[in-house]
Amino acid sequence: MFYEAFNCSNVVKLIVGGEAAKMGEFPHHALLGYVDEQAETSAWGQYKFNCGGSLISDRFVVTAAHCFSFADPVIVRLGEHDLDAVESNRVDFDIAQITRHPLYRNSRSYHDIALVRLNGTTVIDPRSCIYHVIGVTSTGGACGIGLSKAIYINVMKYLDWIEQTVWQ
Repeated sequence: MFYEAFNCSNVVKLIVGGEAAKMGEFPHHALLGYVDEQAETSAWGQYKFNCGGSLISDRFVVTAAHCFSFADPVIVRLGEHDLDAVESNRVDFDIAQITRHPLYRNSRSYHDIALVRLNGTTVIDPRSCIYHVIGVTSTGGACGIGLSKAIYINVMKYLDWIEQTVWQ
């Protein structure tokens, strides 16, 4: 699937207090879909989207390991722009494998990073922006709201583990 991408140098650097994303502006953004027990009342269909991640290769998404603390997602959605609108660009992939960092523990926020392998291969438009994942949201209340704090995992410190997992 090809995604239309916009000039990444013109985007607002903030998520909170920023501006609405343009369709296709963040082709690497992924949503993790969990089975929704109240699917009949959900505007999002049979899934609820409680975590996100970033596509880092044609088959892998990097996310936070705490996203699997209470349940495992069953799909990864790419190309979503607005959860409340039906869009033709979104694509759902089943999850082939979830790999949490071996040192992660649910009781602590350290090493809160995981990789999700898709059951299929994506194709990103080579003209789209080259993106770099700097951090993964690790813990925090309601990120960016009021005085709430958020803690991020520095992805660079985990490159060896990521490369070993993705390219094995």
